[in-house]
Amino acid sequence: MKKIFLVILYIVLPTGLSAQFAFYDSINGIHWAQITPPSGEAFGHGQILREGLGYLGSSSGAIYEYDASRPEPWRRLPQPEPYSIHEYFALAPDDIWAAIEVPETYNRMLYHWDGKEWSPSFSGNVQNIRTMFFVSSQEGWLGGEYGELWHYQRGQWQQEELPMFIHIEKMKVLTDSALYVLCEAPAQNALLRYHRGAWQTVFTNVIGNLRAPVLTPSQRLLIAHDEATSVQRITSASPATWRMPLLQMELFPNGMGYGVRNKTIYAIHDTALIPLVETPVELRGACLFNERFSWITGAEGLILAPQTQPPATAPPPPWRTFVFRDVKLSSLYGLAILQKRAGKFSHLYCVQTA
Repeated sequence: MKKIFLVILYIVLPTGLSAQFAFYDSINGIHWAQITPPSGEAFGHGQILREGLGYLGSSSGAIYEYDASRPEPWRRLPQPEPYSIHEYFALAPDDIWAAIEVPETYNRMLYHWDGKEWSPSFSGNVQNIRTMFFVSSQEGWLGGEYGELWHYQRGQWQQEELPMFIHIEKMKVLTDSALYVLCEAPAQNALLRYHRGAWQTVFTNVIGNLRAPVLTPSQRLLIAHDEATSVQRITSASPATWRMPLLQMELFPNGMGYGVRNKTIYAIHDTALIPLVETPVELRGACLFNERFSWITGAEGLILAPQTQPPATAPPPPWRTFVFRDVKLSSLYGLAILQKRAGKFSHLYCVQTA
């Protein structure tokens, strides 16, 4: 006789936004609650440099700095007037790179923030900067249109050859120390991997908006694809790649993480995707540092952050019931998880044959 158990898990989630939106994630054991935003704009791309210090980009093209050591933690960085910021990458409070919209040149130019002012930096005749990624203050990458790629090392920019003549949309160095480059063109998308001077085509001809490559501890590559309808494996060769039906996602160092799409927040564990809660506004991104300091952002000034104590408006933590039953191993057919709609409870069933 083998002993198995039946687990009934109730996840109680909020059903609406009152003065403060909050929820409890029973998977990661984190209470999340809305914090006071610097404005009522939509917030998207975020970067956290250390616990208590981070940056958020807004829909107006502004960058907001959050420093928990200040009485008023938020401040809006000056913009290089009269221009707006298209994209940025922060390394330190006095070391931020940004692609600036310059209408008179019909281009986006590279600027640098030294903690006091913005100044034009290297341009190299880049055809409209689309994205950037820096490993450190001594090394970074700059991507433009028609496959234009520049590598920054110890104060010098050098152009690199991209194996495809299509626009670079996003770049990111992942935990395997390789640079992953998402490229796009009409009816053609591709993901390239650059490691130790060699290029590898991970996949091509995947239609739709691809974002946010992340690498799990099991070395599975996950790509956010907001036009996908389900989790789907799209390559078998190393790195094995999965398409996730998300707008954006990030992982903690332990491999757990969060993703967002429309108004729903999902928990991620490896290639598993679990809906947690629906928010009252559209979501834009997840910026994760650790279980104490991270953000989930959205429209209308929505910024959610972990709380050390359950918020007053948060529901009580979910409870679990364990029921042990003796079942012959030969008569055990399988396991099934039947989940109700988001915000309701789920059951884990052990199915026994007659």
